[in-house]
Amino acid sequence: MYFMPKYNRICVAFAPVRPLYRYLCTMALVGAISYIWFIAFYSPLNNIIQDYTRASACMSAQKAQAQQADNACKRLEKIIQSLESSFLNNKLTQQKISPMAFIVNKVNQSGVALNACTMLKDINNDWYVQQQLQLDFSGTLKNILSFFTALSTWPMQLSIEQLVLAHEPQQDIYNVSSTVSLLSFS
Repeated sequence: MYFMPKYNRICVAFAPVRPLYRYLCTMALVGAISYIWFIAFYSPLNNIIQDYTRASACMSAQKAQAQQADNACKRLEKIIQSLESSFLNNKLTQQKISPMAFIVNKVNQSGVALNACTMLKDINNDWYVQQQLQLDFSGTLKNILSFFTALSTWPMQLSIEQLVLAHEPQQDIYNVSSTVSLLSFS
């Protein structure tokens, strides 16, 4: 009934076995081959594909972060350019303000009486210019404090190097003699 070659050892060994056992052996062989294929080929390839998918997602996130950082850098560059232009405009404005005019304006605002204001000397250095003024003024203590507070609004650096305060008790007026240095950086 069945065709069976006489000289094939495998067929000769399985021919006398019952068909149920042959089917079970065939199923076991197919299962073993499938298991080996799954372990040796499918799982490693699937893991590699998942690794590449994760790496791709990570790179996409990094690309989005890089684009956000690039946009932030562009925004900051615009802010820096505007600040540089305002700094240059402010520097030009500072150079246009005369120290004498600034002090006279602050004297009028604070209510002190300016007795004398003389320029002592200018010190020019490579990176800054220092102007020294001798100020003599009088007023109440409140007005003098108001004047020094108003001087602090000078757009450049200011330092008071010498201060002499004399009180006249009968009039409740203080006479002030001070040396003020105004620094402007170049």
